[in-house]
Amino acid sequence: MVDLRQLEALAALERLGTVSDAARALNISQQACSARLKALEKHLGHTLCERTATGLTLTDTGRIINGWAANLLNGAQEFNSLVASLSPTPTAQLRLGASLTVAEYLLPAWLHHHREHHPHRDVTVRAENSHSIAHAVETGEIDLGIIESPTWPTTLSARQVSTDAMDIVVTPQHPWAHHTPSPQRVATTQLISREQGSGTRATIDQGFARLGLTPAPAHTEVTSTVAGLSLTRAGIAPAILSRRVVADDISRGTLVAVAVNGLHFIRPITALWAGEKPSPGAQEFLTALNKP
Repeated sequence: MVDLRQLEALAALERLGTVSDAARALNISQQACSARLKALEKHLGHTLCERTATGLTLTDTGRIINGWAANLLNGAQEFNSLVASLSPTPTAQLRLGASLTVAEYLLPAWLHHHREHHPHRDVTVRAENSHSIAHAVETGEIDLGIIESPTWPTTLSARQVSTDAMDIVVTPQHPWAHHTPSPQRVATTQLISREQGSGTRATIDQGFARLGLTPAPAHTEVTSTVAGLSLTRAGIAPAILSRRVVADDISRGTLVAVAVNGLHFIRPITALWAGEKPSPGAQEFLTALNKP
Protein backbone atom coordinates (compact mmCIF):
# COMPACT_ATOMS: atom_id res chain seq x y z
CA MET A 1 0.00 0.00 0.00
CA VAL A 2 1.25 3.47 -0.84
CA ASP A 3 2.59 5.65 2.00
CA LEU A 4 0.58 8.87 2.32
CA ARG A 5 3.67 10.72 3.53
CA GLN A 6 5.34 9.96 0.19
CA LEU A 7 2.33 11.31 -1.71
CA GLU A 8 2.43 14.44 0.48
CA ALA A 9 6.05 14.96 -0.55
CA LEU A 10 5.11 14.66 -4.23
CA ALA A 11 2.23 17.13 -3.83
CA ALA A 12 4.42 19.59 -1.93
CA LEU A 13 7.10 19.43 -4.62
CA GLU A 14 4.62 20.28 -7.38
CA ARG A 15 2.97 23.03 -5.32
CA LEU A 16 6.16 24.74 -4.14
CA GLY A 17 8.65 23.95 -6.89
CA THR A 18 11.72 22.92 -4.87
CA VAL A 19 12.64 20.03 -2.59
CA SER A 20 13.87 22.46 0.08
CA ASP A 21 10.53 24.32 0.20
CA ALA A 22 8.61 21.03 0.11
CA ALA A 23 10.68 19.72 3.03
CA ARG A 24 10.09 22.92 5.00
CA ALA A 25 6.34 22.66 4.41
CA LEU A 26 6.34 19.08 5.67
CA ASN A 27 8.60 19.95 8.61
CA ILE A 28 11.21 17.38 7.60
CA SER A 29 14.79 17.55 6.33
CA GLN A 30 15.56 17.95 2.64
CA GLN A 31 17.22 14.53 2.68
CA ALA A 32 14.11 12.93 4.16
CA CYS A 33 11.93 14.56 1.53
CA SER A 34 14.16 13.29 -1.29
CA ALA A 35 14.11 9.82 0.27
CA ARG A 36 10.30 9.79 0.32
CA LEU A 37 10.18 10.75 -3.36
CA LYS A 38 12.66 8.03 -4.31
CA ALA A 39 10.77 5.45 -2.24
CA LEU A 40 7.52 6.41 -3.97
CA GLU A 41 9.11 6.02 -7.40
CA LYS A 42 10.43 2.58 -6.43
CA HIS A 43 7.06 1.49 -5.01
CA LEU A 44 5.07 2.64 -8.07
CA GLY A 45 7.67 1.64 -10.66
CA HIS A 46 7.55 4.99 -12.46
CA THR A 47 9.88 7.97 -12.76
CA LEU A 48 8.00 10.78 -11.04
CA CYS A 49 10.70 13.48 -10.86
CA GLU A 50 13.45 14.71 -13.11
CA ARG A 51 16.33 17.09 -12.53
CA THR A 52 16.42 20.26 -14.62
CA ALA A 53 18.52 23.42 -14.63
CA THR A 54 16.21 24.91 -12.01
CA GLY A 55 16.06 21.86 -9.76
CA LEU A 56 13.80 18.84 -9.35
CA THR A 57 10.44 18.92 -11.17
CA LEU A 58 7.65 16.42 -11.76
CA THR A 59 7.53 14.38 -14.95
CA ASP A 60 4.29 14.10 -16.91
CA THR A 61 3.67 10.79 -15.15
CA GLY A 62 4.41 12.43 -11.80
CA ARG A 63 1.84 15.15 -12.46
CA ILE A 64 -0.79 12.58 -13.44
CA ILE A 65 -0.18 10.52 -10.30
CA ASN A 66 -0.18 13.65 -8.15
CA GLY A 67 -3.59 14.56 -9.59
CA TRP A 68 -4.94 11.11 -8.77
CA ALA A 69 -3.53 11.34 -5.25
CA ALA A 70 -5.28 14.65 -4.48
CA ASN A 71 -8.58 13.03 -3.51
CA LEU A 72 -6.76 10.48 -1.37
CA LEU A 73 -4.86 13.18 0.54
CA ASN A 74 -7.97 15.33 0.94
CA GLY A 75 -9.84 12.30 2.25
CA ALA A 76 -7.09 11.62 4.79
CA GLN A 77 -7.19 15.27 5.92
CA GLU A 78 -10.95 15.11 6.30
CA PHE A 79 -10.64 11.87 8.28
CA ASN A 80 -8.15 13.53 10.64
CA SER A 81 -10.50 16.50 11.04
CA LEU A 82 -13.40 14.22 11.94
CA VAL A 83 -11.32 12.33 14.48
CA ALA A 84 -10.10 15.61 15.98
CA SER A 85 -13.70 16.79 16.31
CA LEU A 86 -14.41 13.87 18.68
CA SER A 87 -12.15 15.40 21.32
CA PRO A 88 -13.96 17.87 23.62
CA THR A 89 -10.69 19.63 24.50
CA PRO A 90 -8.43 19.77 21.44
CA THR A 91 -4.89 20.79 22.26
CA ALA A 92 -3.45 21.10 18.76
CA GLN A 93 -1.83 24.38 17.93
CA LEU A 94 -3.09 26.83 15.32
CA ARG A 95 -0.22 28.62 13.59
CA LEU A 96 -1.76 31.88 12.49
CA GLY A 97 -0.17 34.61 10.38
CA ALA A 98 -1.47 38.11 9.73
CA SER A 99 -0.32 41.10 7.74
CA LEU A 100 0.63 44.06 9.89
CA THR A 101 -2.54 46.16 9.62
CA VAL A 102 -4.66 43.08 10.27
CA ALA A 103 -2.48 42.05 13.23
CA GLU A 104 -2.60 45.51 14.80
CA TYR A 105 -6.24 46.48 14.27
CA LEU A 106 -8.40 43.42 13.55
CA LEU A 107 -6.72 40.35 15.01
CA PRO A 108 -7.01 41.21 18.73
CA ALA A 109 -10.82 41.17 18.64
CA TRP A 110 -10.86 38.09 16.41
CA LEU A 111 -8.55 36.19 18.76
CA HIS A 112 -10.68 37.15 21.76
CA HIS A 113 -13.81 35.90 19.98
CA HIS A 114 -12.06 32.67 18.94
CA ARG A 115 -10.86 32.07 22.50
CA GLU A 116 -14.43 32.35 23.79
CA HIS A 117 -15.54 29.53 21.48
CA HIS A 118 -12.35 27.42 21.62
CA PRO A 119 -10.62 28.01 24.97
CA HIS A 120 -8.41 24.92 24.65
CA ARG A 121 -6.91 25.71 21.25
CA ASP A 122 -3.37 27.08 21.48
CA VAL A 123 -2.68 29.85 18.94
CA THR A 124 0.63 31.32 17.85
CA VAL A 125 0.67 34.52 15.78
CA ARG A 126 3.19 35.71 13.21
CA ALA A 127 2.91 39.30 11.92
CA GLU A 128 4.67 40.34 8.69
CA ASN A 129 3.70 42.01 5.42
CA SER A 130 1.18 40.32 3.12
CA HIS A 131 3.77 38.87 0.73
CA SER A 132 5.70 37.22 3.58
CA ILE A 133 2.54 35.80 5.16
CA ALA A 134 1.36 34.31 1.84
CA HIS A 135 4.79 32.71 1.34
CA ALA A 136 4.68 31.26 4.87
CA VAL A 137 1.34 29.61 4.05
CA GLU A 138 2.80 28.22 0.81
CA THR A 139 5.77 26.67 2.58
CA GLY A 140 3.70 25.24 5.44
CA GLU A 141 5.22 27.44 8.13
CA ILE A 142 1.73 28.58 9.19
CA ASP A 143 -1.72 27.01 8.88
CA LEU A 144 -3.72 30.12 8.10
CA GLY A 145 -2.72 33.55 6.84
CA ILE A 146 -4.86 36.68 6.79
CA ILE A 147 -3.69 39.42 4.47
CA GLU A 148 -4.87 42.79 3.17
CA SER A 149 -3.27 42.53 -0.27
CA PRO A 150 -5.52 42.54 -3.35
CA THR A 151 -3.45 39.69 -4.84
CA TRP A 152 -2.07 36.39 -3.55
CA PRO A 153 -0.54 33.17 -4.99
CA THR A 154 -2.98 31.17 -7.11
CA THR A 155 -1.64 27.97 -5.52
CA LEU A 156 -3.45 28.83 -2.28
CA SER A 157 -7.11 28.55 -1.33
CA ALA A 158 -8.70 31.82 -0.26
CA ARG A 159 -11.78 33.24 1.45
CA GLN A 160 -12.60 36.91 1.92
CA VAL A 161 -13.37 37.62 5.58
CA SER A 162 -13.69 41.43 5.56
CA THR A 163 -12.91 44.61 3.61
CA ASP A 164 -10.83 47.65 4.44
CA ALA A 165 -11.20 51.17 3.02
CA MET A 166 -8.21 53.50 2.93
CA ASP A 167 -8.15 57.30 3.07
CA ILE A 168 -5.73 60.01 2.01
CA VAL A 169 -4.90 61.82 5.27
CA VAL A 170 -3.08 65.05 6.11
CA THR A 171 -2.69 67.34 9.11
CA PRO A 172 -5.22 70.20 9.49
CA GLN A 173 -2.45 72.66 8.47
CA HIS A 174 -1.77 70.95 5.14
CA PRO A 175 -3.11 72.70 1.98
CA TRP A 176 -5.10 69.60 1.00
CA ALA A 177 -7.18 69.98 4.17
CA HIS A 178 -8.64 73.16 2.61
CA HIS A 179 -8.32 72.65 -1.17
CA THR A 180 -8.95 69.20 -2.62
CA PRO A 181 -6.17 68.11 -4.99
CA SER A 182 -6.66 66.35 -8.31
CA PRO A 183 -5.80 62.65 -8.67
CA GLN A 184 -2.81 63.69 -10.79
CA ARG A 185 -1.58 66.01 -8.03
CA VAL A 186 -1.80 63.22 -5.46
CA ALA A 187 0.03 60.81 -7.78
CA THR A 188 2.93 63.22 -8.28
CA THR A 189 3.26 63.98 -4.56
CA GLN A 190 5.76 62.00 -2.54
CA LEU A 191 3.81 60.27 0.22
CA ILE A 192 4.67 58.31 3.33
CA SER A 193 4.38 54.75 2.07
CA ARG A 194 4.70 51.13 3.12
CA GLU A 195 7.35 48.88 1.61
CA GLN A 196 6.98 46.76 -1.52
CA GLY A 197 5.32 43.46 -0.62
CA SER A 198 2.83 45.03 1.77
CA GLY A 199 -0.90 44.87 1.06
CA THR A 200 -1.16 48.62 1.70
CA ARG A 201 1.38 49.41 -1.03
CA ALA A 202 -0.26 47.02 -3.51
CA THR A 203 -3.71 48.52 -2.91
CA ILE A 204 -2.42 52.07 -3.38
CA ASP A 205 -0.62 51.16 -6.60
CA GLN A 206 -3.80 49.53 -7.94
CA GLY A 207 -5.91 52.55 -6.99
CA PHE A 208 -3.70 54.87 -9.03
CA ALA A 209 -3.39 52.36 -11.88
CA ARG A 210 -7.18 52.35 -12.36
CA LEU A 211 -6.83 55.98 -13.44
CA GLY A 212 -3.75 55.31 -15.54
CA LEU A 213 -1.48 56.95 -12.96
CA THR A 214 1.81 55.87 -11.42
CA PRO A 215 2.57 57.16 -7.91
CA ALA A 216 5.75 59.12 -7.29
CA PRO A 217 8.56 57.49 -5.28
CA ALA A 218 7.86 57.50 -1.55
CA HIS A 219 8.85 60.49 0.56
CA THR A 220 9.54 58.06 3.41
CA GLU A 221 9.14 54.28 3.27
CA VAL A 222 8.09 52.55 6.51
CA THR A 223 7.64 48.92 7.45
CA SER A 224 4.74 49.32 9.88
CA THR A 225 1.37 51.04 9.95
CA VAL A 226 2.11 52.66 13.31
CA ALA A 227 5.28 54.29 11.96
CA GLY A 228 3.39 55.66 8.96
CA LEU A 229 0.68 57.09 11.21
CA SER A 230 3.21 58.77 13.51
CA LEU A 231 5.02 60.45 10.62
CA THR A 232 1.75 61.65 9.13
CA ARG A 233 0.67 63.14 12.47
CA ALA A 234 4.01 64.98 12.59
CA GLY A 235 3.24 66.62 9.26
CA ILE A 236 6.15 65.00 7.41
CA ALA A 237 4.01 64.20 4.33
CA PRO A 238 0.53 62.99 3.42
CA ALA A 239 -0.23 59.26 3.56
CA ILE A 240 -2.87 56.79 2.46
CA LEU A 241 -3.84 54.70 5.48
CA SER A 242 -6.55 52.31 6.57
CA ARG A 243 -9.72 54.05 7.73
CA ARG A 244 -9.61 51.85 10.82
CA VAL A 245 -6.11 53.13 11.60
CA VAL A 246 -6.95 56.84 11.33
CA ALA A 247 -10.48 56.79 12.80
CA ASP A 248 -9.46 58.16 16.22
CA ASP A 249 -7.27 60.87 14.69
CA ILE A 250 -10.06 61.96 12.36
CA SER A 251 -12.47 62.07 15.32
CA ARG A 252 -10.05 64.17 17.40
CA GLY A 253 -9.21 66.47 14.51
CA THR A 254 -5.49 65.69 14.51
CA LEU A 255 -5.78 64.39 10.94
CA VAL A 256 -8.10 65.23 8.05
CA ALA A 257 -9.38 62.72 5.46
CA VAL A 258 -9.17 64.07 1.92
CA ALA A 259 -11.75 62.74 -0.55
CA VAL A 260 -10.41 62.96 -4.11
CA ASN A 261 -12.82 62.40 -6.97
CA GLY A 262 -12.02 59.12 -8.76
CA LEU A 263 -9.42 57.87 -6.30
CA HIS A 264 -10.69 54.93 -4.27
CA PHE A 265 -8.64 52.53 -2.19
CA ILE A 266 -10.65 49.51 -0.98
CA ARG A 267 -9.03 46.17 -0.35
CA PRO A 268 -10.24 42.71 0.65
CA ILE A 269 -9.14 41.10 3.90
CA THR A 270 -8.48 37.54 2.82
CA ALA A 271 -7.77 34.28 4.63
CA LEU A 272 -5.33 31.91 2.87
CA TRP A 273 -4.50 28.26 3.40
CA ALA A 274 -2.73 25.49 1.49
CA GLY A 275 -4.76 22.64 0.06
CA GLU A 276 -8.43 22.33 -0.71
CA LYS A 277 -9.63 22.53 2.90
CA PRO A 278 -8.23 24.43 5.91
CA SER A 279 -6.84 22.49 8.85
CA PRO A 280 -9.23 21.78 11.76
CA GLY A 281 -7.76 24.64 13.80
CA ALA A 282 -7.92 27.04 10.85
CA GLN A 283 -11.52 26.05 10.15
CA GLU A 284 -12.41 26.71 13.79
CA PHE A 285 -10.95 30.19 13.53
CA LEU A 286 -12.79 30.96 10.28
CA THR A 287 -16.06 29.67 11.71
CA ALA A 288 -15.63 31.76 14.87
CA LEU A 289 -15.32 34.91 12.74
CA ASN A 290 -18.88 34.36 11.48
CA LYS A 291 -20.41 33.73 14.90
CA PRO A 292 -22.12 36.57 16.79
